[in-house]
Amino acid sequence: MKRITFLCIAFVFACISTQVQGNGNNLCVTGAVPFGAGNLVVMKFEQDPAFTALNSYYAASMIIEEYKIEADGSLTLIQSFNMPETTEGSNHRMFGIPRSTFSGTMTRSNDGQYIVTYGYDAEKGTTLNYNTGINAQINPIVFARIAVDGTINSTTNLKLYKSEVSGVASNDGSAFYFTGNMETSNRGLGYLLLNDTTASSLMSAADLTAMGGIRTLRYEKNFLMINSWAKTYSITDTVMPPVDQSVVTEIIPKPASGSSYSFCIVDTDPLNPGTKLVMYQPNDNMGVFKFSLVDGQWVNNGICLTSVAATTGTLLKSIVGKKSGENVELYMVENDKYNGRLLKFTDYTGYNVAVNPTTTDASLTVLKDYTGTDYSIRSVSWAPEVKASTPVISVTDNQENLLKVYSNKREIIVENNTMQLYKGSVYNIVGSKVKDIVVQNGKSTISMNAGNNSIYIVRINGKSYKVFFNE
Repeated sequence: MKRITFLCIAFVFACISTQVQGNGNNLCVTGAVPFGAGNLVVMKFEQDPAFTALNSYYAASMIIEEYKIEADGSLTLIQSFNMPETTEGSNHRMFGIPRSTFSGTMTRSNDGQYIVTYGYDAEKGTTLNYNTGINAQINPIVFARIAVDGTINSTTNLKLYKSEVSGVASNDGSAFYFTGNMETSNRGLGYLLLNDTTASSLMSAADLTAMGGIRTLRYEKNFLMINSWAKTYSITDTVMPPVDQSVVTEIIPKPASGSSYSFCIVDTDPLNPGTKLVMYQPNDNMGVFKFSLVDGQWVNNGICLTSVAATTGTLLKSIVGKKSGENVELYMVENDKYNGRLLKFTDYTGYNVAVNPTTTDASLTVLKDYTGTDYSIRSVSWAPEVKASTPVISVTDNQENLLKVYSNKREIIVENNTMQLYKGSVYNIVGSKVKDIVVQNGKSTISMNAGNNSIYIVRINGKSYKVFFNE
């Protein structure tokens, strides 16, 4: 243990004492220190007036800021650093496009240990107009991961049709899922390994047309979730591509108007993980929707912050949340391509209770306002952190004498000690049906492609059983 501690300290010292130095395929950045657990990370662009006056489609500096949330709710700046602006070894420089609605998107990986984002390899101030087509041979898209120790890997790059990306996510930092123009005008779902330059298209053109294209995505609670222009979907069995349309399940229907740029899932009962999940989804015309996962189905609990959504020219984007006591605290970016604000609001109502717009709207606080500055806020994320290992558990939520449901390695076991025929289904934690099951007079074994810490819900005989997979 002492040896490991010494190595970590030496590594951090090397990072903070160099300008931009390669460490294998990772870059050590001047001043960057390990992120603090529970801190907020903000992505902002530098809006250089010299370039803005000439052309709004230009390569702008991408800046990472980390903030500690104080006990009184205020923010204290911990560190600030730029994404790479020069090529260093196999690591690419990367810049954002202030004019773009999506540029500057970042999310935390499913395992919590990385932040992933993307930019463009270009000279600062270079014209990057994705509407007319960016020359991908000269200015490829660069995908980057930022580790918990503050190092950056920007070796992964790609030459895309029209060179536009609207979302990026990762399971564990070893690969990127992204939404972008693969070979057609519809934004598709792509998969790209770390350090690679060739992507796999995970959906057919016909499927994308039926969905209306994909706007953004997030990888949370061991499942990849995507937003089309109107609906929200869950994707299962995404360990290796390709993804078949049969495992893409609609979980949130199209709202009455508007569309979503982001969403987040909060576990309101961390002592019983996955049992009380709540999703918050900003809508650019209506406010923030709240949904609770009840017996494998997402239930609409109402909408709040309608006044913010009604503000002319603003978009509600990039939301994260956490349980705080009995409440849920949410942090969200409001941005219309320029400047923008970082907002905080609180949901006091809890799991599967209709949101109270009066109290939620009253809790709205502006934490950072970039109006009138040379910066624009783009997205917000929780800081990467090293997760503690989860103890081995195998839980059956409701065992009957004649029907038992439990897990064994990568299998769900259903035991039936009667002659009665039982039919049911297995759902993942975000509400997508994975498999149908039939059990009669014996034992039924359902093989699952379950990851560590995965949770499934078995609905059978009118009851719901929560099955945990842990190694």
